[in-house]
Amino acid sequence: MMQLCFNSSKNGIKHWKIFLPVYVILFLILLDSVLAPFLESKMIPASYYFYSILRNFCHQLPSRCLWIFGSNMGLCSRCFGIYLGIFLIGIYLGIKAKIKINLKVSTIFMIPLLIDGITQSIGLRQSDNLLRFVTGFLFGLGIGSIFYPLYFRLVILIKKSIKKGGGNRLVKKQTF
Repeated sequence: MMQLCFNSSKNGIKHWKIFLPVYVILFLILLDSVLAPFLESKMIPASYYFYSILRNFCHQLPSRCLWIFGSNMGLCSRCFGIYLGIFLIGIYLGIKAKIKINLKVSTIFMIPLLIDGITQSIGLRQSDNLLRFVTGFLFGLGIGSIFYPLYFRLVILIKKSIKKGGGNRLVKKQTF
């Protein structure tokens, strides 16, 4: 079993501070997905802009979306589950003192989405929105538990490189 461990106490940096930009982006995506149908239910034209922003992150097929406020969310149920899972595992890992990548557990969390998506796409069965949400959420937990430790390590390496005066090595200089 492969495990990588990153300890924030050795580096003197709190995880949540490093993860803050990711939290903000994910929070805005999740908030947007709820605000779009809310604004649409109030017949506020700005709802169109909220939906159009989310088109960059999801197909938004109404039949595959959860419905709130009498309208479909800005993300399909699977994408909403993925983004929510990534957001929540990030908060959990941001609180922990040590972050470990456990590829076995992460892979196990991701397999249900793959099975659900593949069996549906080849026509063996039809998935429903609850199953799409749950498999998406598990996938988000799995992918987030790989992404956050790698992101943390990358930020630490960049900070160390800059402190040592090696920040110039991060950008290749071109001479003419």
